[in-house]
Amino acid sequence: MTLRICSLIILIVSLAGAQPADQKYLMRLSDNWEIAGDLPEHALCISLQGVANADTPRLYFLYPEKWDFNFSGPLLEYYRSSRGMEFKDIATAEQALEELARYARGYVVWDREVRTSLIVAFTAAGLNQAIVVTEDLIPLAERHGLKMLEDLRGIFRGKSDIEIYEWAYSKYWDRCSRDYLVYMGGESGKVMKPGIADFGIQKRAFFTDASTNPKDTLEYAFANRIFSQMKPLSFVMGWHSYAKDLE
Repeated sequence: MTLRICSLIILIVSLAGAQPADQKYLMRLSDNWEIAGDLPEHALCISLQGVANADTPRLYFLYPEKWDFNFSGPLLEYYRSSRGMEFKDIATAEQALEELARYARGYVVWDREVRTSLIVAFTAAGLNQAIVVTEDLIPLAERHGLKMLEDLRGIFRGKSDIEIYEWAYSKYWDRCSRDYLVYMGGESGKVMKPGIADFGIQKRAFFTDASTNPKDTLEYAFANRIFSQMKPLSFVMGWHSYAKDLE
């Protein structure tokens, strides 16, 4: 509930402060969040939202009816009817890049074979002002003038989550925000629903789903370490992993 309220506040404040001259785009996301399904394109678009909306809101997603952010439809109508906002419809990742790729500095490649690599890719995207793509989406990104900034393919195969997060900590932690931390948990296995990733990218947050269950000794110690290095009154956004500690 806290995350939903925070997300609603973020949307209202950011869109209310938009400059009228800025074109706003509306994209409807499907209810398929599987790695072998629509997740790669959804992740690309959500990361694009993170960089494109950094200074003013430009891209709005209408989430499917079963999505936890169930206010996205009514909120859209509020913006239209009460705030007089107009949105140009876009339907595909290709169209989104045509309109907004100029706000990204490049792309980060994640590995379809290692789900956790996407969580790491979101951290890298925030630090690089980049979008995230799978190997098959590289040509799409490059058609719109984007260059590879980081490539996570093959690096994490055969490694545990704690090994992956230790790698990410060594590489990225010093440059990450101490005001925001994103827990990219919730669904597990072949599904991921990274609806908060755009905000984390904007805030240059570190992304993880490290277990906070004391029985998971290594991940628990890792979680304690990163929490201990955050600023007082910092924010933790997202969800714990349903496959690890069940919040």
